Amino acid sequence: MTSRRAVSSTLLVLGSATATFTLLGQLPQAKARSEQLTSLRDGVGPVVRRKVWAEVRGSVHSAPEVIDTLLQHFPEYMPSLLSWVFRRRPPQSRVREGEKLDIRLFLLRVGKVQVSDITPLSFTIRTLCQHPDAGLVKVSARPVSSTHFELDIESVVRSSNGFDRAVYRSGIKWLQHSNWEIVLSRALEYAGGQVVQRDALVEEYPYRDTSTDQVTAKNTTPG
Repeated sequence: MTSRRAVSSTLLVLGSATATFTLLGQLPQAKARSEQLTSLRDGVGPVVRRKVWAEVRGSVHSAPEVIDTLLQHFPEYMPSLLSWVFRRRPPQSRVREGEKLDIRLFLLRVGKVQVSDITPLSFTIRTLCQHPDAGLVKVSARPVSSTHFELDIESVVRSSNGFDRAVYRSGIKWLQHSNWEIVLSRALEYAGGQVVQRDALVEEYPYRDTSTDQVTAKNTTPG
């Protein structure tokens, strides 16, 4: 009975938040603002750091190949637990620096992110306004050899506002963690070889506004 009440409460919060932000998102000023990058300083509540990682040996694909495949096929690697990711550019074109992706959240609400800091061994997904989080997700690899490397997915975010913080606390946080675990599993399946270590970390800590905010980003290339 308790679990049913918890699920009902979560669904109620999700529905209320979704309806509210769907309506607010139709305002002209909201649409223009939704294309702006957000950082930790734009959020509310504590910083939530979530990291999933694994070490692979004897891989079929190298670390740069795995990173590039994740980048170029990011929508396909994302599970449909919370959202559906869509590219604005033709799917056959390569993902480029500054490209923006649309994310359909909870069927109605649209969150937006931007790809940045692309290197052969990493890329970053940064949040835009109207996304329920404010911060970034970094995907990176640390090769030891051509067939031996570590693969990390690290998220450092705050809730965008009080509604989203309430949704997160009501139970959506376990879905977020499962989301990145699935992305990691799919990437490891593509990599091939043997997973010799795998672990995860979730921690919360108070936000402190400093001049070294790592979420400040370039907004150079239009989506």
